[in-house]
Amino acid sequence: MLPAALDWFFRDCNSGRIVVGQWPNTPLCLFGLLQAVAWIAGEDTAVGR
Repeated sequence: MLPAALDWFFRDCNSGRIVVGQWPNTPLCLFGLLQAVAWIAGEDTAVGR
């Protein structure tokens, strides 16, 4: 049961290929960008908190 559910969850309905992330994935890109900014800013700034 579980393998079938995972197969359904990660399979593209149109092409049948396995898909983990699709481009452009705006929320994921925004999250990554903001995490990088927080990491660069450090823990002592308001951004790093």
